[in-house]
Amino acid sequence: MRIAFIGDLQYATAKEEKLDEKMRAVGALRPDFAVMMGDFGGSHMHSVGGYRETKQYMDMIGCPWGAILGNHDVEYAPFDPDVFDFETVFVREFGREPYFTFLRDGVLYIAFGSDRRPAEDFRTHNAVFISDGRYDWVRRTLDAHPGVPTVMVTHAPAPGSGLRRVMPLHAAATDTYLDQTFKAERWLALQRDYPQIKMWFSAHLHMSHDYDAAVTHVGGVLHVSCGVMTVCARDDVHHTRILDADGSAATVYTFDHDTGELSVDLTLDLPGGAPRGRFKVPSGREMLLGDDLPAHVWRCGTLSRHYIATRGGLLWEYLDGICEFGGAIALETPVTRAAYAGGRLFFEGAHGVFSVDAESSGRYERIGGCTPRDDRREDALPLPEMEEVPFTTRDSKEGLYVIF
Repeated sequence: MRIAFIGDLQYATAKEEKLDEKMRAVGALRPDFAVMMGDFGGSHMHSVGGYRETKQYMDMIGCPWGAILGNHDVEYAPFDPDVFDFETVFVREFGREPYFTFLRDGVLYIAFGSDRRPAEDFRTHNAVFISDGRYDWVRRTLDAHPGVPTVMVTHAPAPGSGLRRVMPLHAAATDTYLDQTFKAERWLALQRDYPQIKMWFSAHLHMSHDYDAAVTHVGGVLHVSCGVMTVCARDDVHHTRILDADGSAATVYTFDHDTGELSVDLTLDLPGGAPRGRFKVPSGREMLLGDDLPAHVWRCGTLSRHYIATRGGLLWEYLDGICEFGGAIALETPVTRAAYAGGRLFFEGAHGVFSVDAESSGRYERIGGCTPRDDRREDALPLPEMEEVPFTTRDSKEGLYVIF
């Protein structure tokens, strides 16, 4: 079976983007199925017109297709009386639900996107939140197909995947990966509990495939980031992922919309085996900083976390349990000292000493979000200070990594 993964659209206008030509070019690859991976409608996002235009262009591929929801499709301002009713519109215009599963050629596919965070628990308008009901649906689907090689398809990547992103854009908004700041750990548990999960395709990051970390291999799961064909490409390279898979093997391709070339990225034996081709195996205690430079790294053993202060004034919280960042705590002047006491994190820099609740989701700065950081001024840094740990750096095409 051949599947085309259509990443975030977010086009200016369909005519300006030549979206018809791009969709027909994907169709010329003769996919059996296509997935629209969310954040659709371009200039008509959050409108009936956006859904209808998306359907018009997806139909140009010339094969059956399904769609899932992205963070921008479900975002809203709290207590807005005119919140867009995406659920009703989706089913009415597309004739299907925004999640689906099917078994074809010995491979199970499970596809689902973002859910809207309930107003009573609103944190930030673009959180990539997954409801408990949807998580339970995924587990029931896996339980019903024991031992069947499975491909997961989501809008945002799984936590701990190590897929590269533009820092600090998504990271500081705490919407980089599934359930960030909510229940991220359960997605790692899902992969441990169901070793039949072999591949996980996601979009959301708007980056091309020209990076080793555009595909990662973690805990037996191949995580594949899917690029975009529109102006929302953050590195101005326009790619679409193609997958050929049956019960014995899978091949991942890149279709380059700028050159018209289809190239093999890697292959994977199913139901087991290591991938062959271009991919990265992320290391624990390693985090992508982008173009910023680390200044200090502290370890808080009580919380099983590390804190990375950068020269640019960012302070990243790294969660040891999922080998992933949680978010950015400080976006001010560089932090020079750190401590933990009484359930609060204390940080000192040229701006003085402030503290935040170590468990509050409000400890993270949200660029463009709606929840302010809940910090408070303190008279002094308590003792003992956090343990400062040595670190090194590693440069890559996607930016600078800090390793500690």
